[in-house]
Formats: sequence, structure tokens, C-alpha cells
Amino acid sequence: MSDTVIGAIIGASVALIGMIVAKESKISELRQQWIDGLRSDVARFVSLALHVGMTKLGGISVVPDHRDANERIGLIRLRLNMKEKTSKDLIEAIDRLETNAENGNPMLEAFADDVIKKTQIILKDEWKRVKRGEWRYVTVLIIASISLVFCLGLLLYRWLHG
Repeated sequence: MSDTVIGAIIGASVALIGMIVAKESKISELRQQWIDGLRSDVARFVSLALHVGMTKLGGISVVPDHRDANERIGLIRLRLNMKEKTSKDLIEAIDRLETNAENGNPMLEAFADDVIKKTQIILKDEWKRVKRGEWRYVTVLIIASISLVFCLGLLLYRWLHG
């Protein structure tokens, strides 16, 4: 293998590693925004549901506006992957909280806590994914790094023995 070919492989490996790192950084940034958005939407929904429930429990005749709560439920559903068990569990917990808020259940805080716990599981899983990186990214980075080390080793061998 000529020095030119080895140099080209080294250059391509460095460029590939740089491109992968930049892409992974952007994906991590978008995942962080997703995490923040889900956290915000769930917190707002829980707050609204508790308000509705407390209003019903207190016998207050002022009916809260449900549009914001419905919008939050829609946003939460759109953020989740319904093929995942944790997402299904969260939606079920949200539905239970919504139903019990409408009925003025005095145990409403337990349902709110369940929504928060289910959300925390999803957020923890996503945060782990952000820290670990996508499997494709890790795989390509390892391959590119091995190629780079191999080519540098080959160049060093040629320089020392050539």
C-alpha cells in the first residue's frame, strides 16, 4: 500500500470521525429538547389536572378551561412512541389522572404521582440514550478509529523500517 493511499485513508477517517461527532452532537441536542419538552408538557398537564380535581372537590362552580390540558395531552402523545411499553404506560396513567380529575377523586395526587413516575422512567431512558449515543454512531466511530490507528501504525512501521 502506497503512502498516498494510506494518507488518503487517514484523511477520510479523520473527516468521517469529525462528521459523525458533529451529527451525534446535533442528535443529542435534539433529544435534550425532546426531553425538556416532554417534562414541560407533563408538568403543565399534571398541574391542570390537579386544578380541575381540586375545583371539583371544592364544589367551585367555575369550570376550568380544558383546552390547555387537552393540548398538553396531544403534545405528550405526539412525543411518545406507542410501540414502547413505557409510552403506553404513561398514556394510561395520564388517562387515569384525567378521568379522576374530572370525577373529583380525593386520591387525585396518587394518580398525579403515577404520571410523574412513569414520565421519569421515560426521561431516564432517553437521558441514557443521549449519554451513550446512537449504536450506529458508536459502531462507525469504532471502525473509523481502528482504521485510523491501523493506517498510522502502518505509516510508522514503514518510516521505521523503510
